[in-house]
This record gives sequence, C-alpha cells and structure tokens, in this order.
Amino acid sequence: MALTKVSYSMIEGASVNVIDFGVTGNGTTDDSAALQLALNSVGANGGLVIVPSNFIIYINSTINIPNYVSLVGGFIHPGVAAADGNYYNLKSQILYGASGLITLGKGSTIQKLLLIRAGLYTTMPTTPAAATALLANFAGVALSLTNSKDAEVRDCMILGHTSAITCVTSDRVFLNNLKIDCTNGVFMQQAFDICRIDNVHCWPFLTAMVSGVGNTPNDPVPNRRSGFGFKLQTNCDWSTLLDCFAYGYSRGFWLSSTSNIGLVRCQSDYTNPNTGSVAGFVIDGISTYTSITACTSIAGTNGIYADTTGGPAADSAIKIVGSIFASTAECIYVNNGSIAVTSTSLHSGTVGVLFQAGADSSLVNSNIFDGVATPIYFADATTELNTTFVGNTYIGGVANYPEQLANTNFKVWGVDPYLNIFDRQTIAVGVGAKLKLSQLYNSGEQDSFILRSFLTSATPGAERVHTDFGANFNGTIVYRARLSDAGDWTPFTDNSVNLGSGSNRWKEVFAANGTINTSDATQKQQIRPLSVIEKTVAIQLKAKICTFKMNDAVAEKGEDARIHTGVIAQDVAQVFVDNGLDAHKYGLFCEDIWYEKDGEVYQSSAPNIPEGATEIKRLGVRYTELLAFIIAAL
Repeated sequence: MALTKVSYSMIEGASVNVIDFGVTGNGTTDDSAALQLALNSVGANGGLVIVPSNFIIYINSTINIPNYVSLVGGFIHPGVAAADGNYYNLKSQILYGASGLITLGKGSTIQKLLLIRAGLYTTMPTTPAAATALLANFAGVALSLTNSKDAEVRDCMILGHTSAITCVTSDRVFLNNLKIDCTNGVFMQQAFDICRIDNVHCWPFLTAMVSGVGNTPNDPVPNRRSGFGFKLQTNCDWSTLLDCFAYGYSRGFWLSSTSNIGLVRCQSDYTNPNTGSVAGFVIDGISTYTSITACTSIAGTNGIYADTTGGPAADSAIKIVGSIFASTAECIYVNNGSIAVTSTSLHSGTVGVLFQAGADSSLVNSNIFDGVATPIYFADATTELNTTFVGNTYIGGVANYPEQLANTNFKVWGVDPYLNIFDRQTIAVGVGAKLKLSQLYNSGEQDSFILRSFLTSATPGAERVHTDFGANFNGTIVYRARLSDAGDWTPFTDNSVNLGSGSNRWKEVFAANGTINTSDATQKQQIRPLSVIEKTVAIQLKAKICTFKMNDAVAEKGEDARIHTGVIAQDVAQVFVDNGLDAHKYGLFCEDIWYEKDGEVYQSSAPNIPEGATEIKRLGVRYTELLAFIIAAL
C-alpha cells in the first residue's frame, strides 16, 4: 500500500508559513508569485498565512488575498519613527515595486505588516529639501478593496503611496490601529453598510523627524500632504470614524454625498503657517444625517466647511456637539446647507460661524467663542431670521457681541418667571439695556420698536433711570414717550404726540387734578378780544346747550345710561356758518377723519391708504375753549 506524507499546510483551513512556498523575504527578489501561491493554498474556507517577523517581502505585481484568508506578520509599530530613522530596515515588511498592489477579498484580513513603497529615498533625508523631494516619489495604491465585504486591515503601517487604502462597494469593512503616511489616506465609495474606521493615524511619519522640518521657524512644507486623510463619498452609509487623526492634510476628513456618517473624537491638525489648508472637516454634496461629536480641528483655514445641497428636505443638517475648532479664517463656514452646533468651543480665526447666502435654517447655542473677533456672520438676512443663536458665551477679543436669535416663539416658563436683559457695559450715566423688536421690510431688516432704559445717576445706592419708548417712522426709530426717573410719563419731545386719536379714544381719564393747558403769553400771538360777530355766535351757542345720552352707553346700559350736558358739534358748526364764520378755524371745534378697511384703521396722514377704504368722520369740541368763548359774551 502506498503511503502519502501529509504536511500541515495540506490541511484546508490551517495556517501556513510563506517560507514553505518559496518566499525568500530578502527584500530584493520579487516574491509576488510565491506569496500568491501561499495565499491560494489555504483553500476556499480560508485560513492564516504567516509572514515571519524578520522578512521583507518584495512584490512587483498584484497580490490577491482570497476570501476569508488572513495575511499576518509580526510587525510592531514603531513610535514616531524607526529607531535609526530608516523604515526600510524594519521587518515584517511588504516592499512595493512600481507595479505592486494588494487586493483583499470578502472576509479577508491583513494584519501586523509594514506596507511601504520602494524607491522613496536612497539615503535617509537629512534636510528639509530632501524630505520635500521624497514626497514626489509617493506612488500607487497600497490596499484595494472592491466588493470586499467584511474585510479587515489591522495593526499595519502604510507609507509612501499615493493612496493608502481605496475601498469601493465594500460593506462592513473594519480598519483598526493603522499608521499612514501617503498623499491620501483612506478612501471609501459606495460602502453601503456599517464600516468602522477606528484609531487610524494619518501623519507625516516619513518627514516629521528630519532636522529642520516643523512649524515656523522650521520648514513646514515637508509635513504637508496635498490630499485628504479620510474621504467617504457617494452612498457611503451608516459608518463611523472613531479616534482617528489627520495631520498636514489639505482636507483632514471629507464626507461627500454620504448618509448617516458619525465622526467621534476625530482630530485634524495642520502646519504653521497653514498654506494649502482647506479645512479640518469638509462635508459637501447631498450629505445627510452627519454627526460630528467631540472632534477637534486646529490650524486649518476652516475647522468645518459645509456645502451640502438639497435643502432642508434632504436632511442635510450637520450635527456638531462638544467639539473644538481653532482656525485661521472661519471656524465653521456654511456655504450651503445647515448646522446644529452646541457645546462647542471656537477659538481664534476671523469669524466663529459664517453663513453664506445659500445656508439654510440653523441652530447655534450653548457654545464658547474665545478670542473670535466676529462670533457670527450672516451674508443673507433670511438665513439670519431663520437661525436660532442663543445661550453662547464670549471670552476676549470680541469686537461686537452678536445678537441672540430665536426663529420661533419664545416662552419664559416657571414659578414667578421673568426675562432678564443684562447690560454688561461699563457703569456710567447714559448706559443701559434695550429691548428691541425687529422685522423684515421690503427694504430689508429694520427695527420696529425699542424700549431702552439708561442711568441718569450712577451713584451707588442712589441709581436712577429713564425709560424711553421708540417706534419706526419712515425707516428710523423715533422716540415718542419717556417714563422718567421721577415716575413722570411724558412725551419724549415737547408738544409732539397725542394721547389717543379721533379713531382710538381713551374711554375715561381719572385724575386728581384737571388738565393744564399752556396759557403763557410768550407762547401766543395775535391776541385780541372777541369781535361783535363772535359774541353774537357765542350767545347763539349758549342757546344750543342741551342734554343727551351717548349711543354706546344706551346700547350697553339701556334706560340706565346717564344723561350728559353739552352741545352737538354739528349745531356748533352751523351757528358759525349762519354768521359767516368757519368753525374749523377755531380751536373749540374739532373734526377728525380716518379710513377703515378689513378691520384696520388708517389715519388721514398715513402714506399708503388702501384703495376701497371707507372714510370715517367724527366731530367734537374742546369744552374748555367753548365755555370760555360763551362766557366772554355774557
């Protein structure tokens, strides 16, 4: 009977060592074919392919990791750089030639390997110029995942490629504990379901430790990468990025036409100066249900750049909670779409939150603006009116404290509630708080009403205030009335406003004393006694004194309506006419005209009386003058 020797590698699903398939691991021989043979050997059910910890495997063609196969080395992440500064000396390494590429199948894994592009440098760079030069040698893609559902990349370092990881139409991909220095870090497209990117660190590992490289006064150029740290686009859905970092990338995190993406404790930093920076976080396209939680962006042009389209119906609002932004321009720039930002601190920069004309209704509340000269800016009045901006705190460097905006009804509710408006200006006479009502007119936003209160005495324990009331008149606030510090209710300007009108009368005036009419000679002219004809009119008017009841009183009280004594204004006018005089020229006679339409009243002096309004006329007399006129003839 013939006997067959069975090796461990012949058992389907068992782990194999690449040594058994002819992989040399010397870093110069092209081991592509042997490595592929090892990967294919474990069978359809998958298994583990081991790379010895002292191997450097050179590949110059495409390596396909089959479905459910794991390629695992013994690479241990260095710190910021390799011990001698040369990453090529590290083991458990896959060294990529010009045509080198690794693709992953469904459920496959690559773990604990250094994936580095060959030819980045001949000798380790020692100057900023040499460090910048090696960036031009970044090329190719390290890992490609297409239809690679449930694939995983763990505990790897990826250096010197144009793109570290590209992932297309692959669901439930897990990227964990990776260190990347490539032009672009992680790219995902049409990943429809539950991808998780955790603890992925995109940082200039190849250049950061070169002498003379760093922020000003050193040379920051070698630490800049023109691409993105992380980009998810076009139908990426229900994915989360957790504890990820991007340094020196033009766009740290970029979401474009995605849905249900959460960024949690992710951080983006950039060089100083920040030439080439766009933003720490970019959200654009038809991106919906985006959340940014406990994230940080430092030194970028913008912390967040939002340019989502589709309008409110597209659910494009970006939720930003508990984050930190310190930018050189706008901390949050909303070109299109809307944001809901709360419990976030915004530092430095020219503007805290900027809304361009394309922005939609937004919410900005309970945030800290620290050293931001202009906390909020609206390029469009409609967006401002539809944005809630309340409960924020301002620290240092604020040129103008912004108005608090609420785009819905506002209620103060509680036991003995009150609304407190507190003026934080330096205590001085003339300083005080204001309550202002505004609205949108055809000419733009204008103030409609202002209630202002200001100190007339700032002496401690003897403070006193005036309170003024103003309303819009011809586009300008005109103050009409004052409650003085002595409690007097007065017109703001002497002899300028009426108390009531012909169309809107006070029902009763209760007073301890009568009214006082100005009778100072210095205020009068053309003083003369009554003429003969005027005395004749006065005698005739005396005969017109009668008793009567008021129509509205009879309608309310019936026979109980009280009897009044006086004259009928029409009779007064007729007596003047009968004697060749005009009652309208005498202050004792009054005629008020106004217009009414659809329940609205328009005074005769109103600039725009609507067509079809009904003219209303009401006559009256000033009894103090009428009685003086009659008495003069007795």
